[in-house]
Amino acid sequence: GDPSKLLNSLGQNILHIATKHRQDIMVKSILLNPMFEKLLNEIDENGHIALHLASINFHSNVTCSLTWDRRVNFSYLNKECLTALDIV
Repeated sequence: GDPSKLLNSLGQNILHIATKHRQDIMVKSILLNPMFEKLLNEIDENGHIALHLASINFHSNVTCSLTWDRRVNFSYLNKECLTALDIV
């Protein structure tokens, strides 16, 4: 199935969840698998991409993994009109 269709009640995909729970190895595995590329910039119900959640939760290793990936869009605004950099 399509991994982008598997969402929790907050509209979060597996990358959001792994990021929120500081699962750096899982995040790195997702970043390495082309099948999951679509998840990198998907937003949850609050307008957060995974990078927002890493910033909000002060998960530095996860934040580094996401920021080093050129496919992650740094300009995404959440519902509060903040980028991940604004949050940091």
